[in-house]
Amino acid sequence: MKRACKRFLSLLLAFVMLFGLFGMAQTVYAMGSLQNVKISSSGILTWDPFPGAKVYVFSCNGAGSTIAASPFDVNDYLAKDGKESGKYTIALYAVDNHIYAGGKPISEIWATTYNYNPSYSYKLGDVDKNGAVNTADALMALKMAVGIIKPTNEQKNITDVDKDGKITTADALKILKYAVGIIKGF
Repeated sequence: MKRACKRFLSLLLAFVMLFGLFGMAQTVYAMGSLQNVKISSSGILTWDPFPGAKVYVFSCNGAGSTIAASPFDVNDYLAKDGKESGKYTIALYAVDNHIYAGGKPISEIWATTYNYNPSYSYKLGDVDKNGAVNTADALMALKMAVGIIKPTNEQKNITDVDKDGKITTADALKILKYAVGIIKGF
């Protein structure tokens, strides 16, 4: 019952933000589209920063969830929400302030259909979960190590290649060495 209530409130909030309460018009400050929005086959959603955005709102089948920044792990979100395998409509838009503090949408809504398959398994060091360990994974690991990117729990396990319980620059360096063929394993 709580989950249904939360979903209803999230959907109602998204509806009110987009269309106004009880038919009253609300200004939507659409300054353009989000740029370079991509979702990998393993569920990592990335996009370029949008001018003036404080937060980004991600939704799945109309239920909103505020997120901080790119990258966003769609599979992790859907797993935590208890979703089963299937097709889902996912959407993303930029907001000028936290939505509960009166924030208003400032970008057009990007949306797509996503095929969720929770049985996908990931390789150690494949931080972006695209199926291969490469230099992009090392860069993501470095950004996690210095605090630019906040990793999901799953990304923490994939990125901590030396298994010391934390993501450090040493993990990023090992991933880079593996990606360019200097080392053969972790």
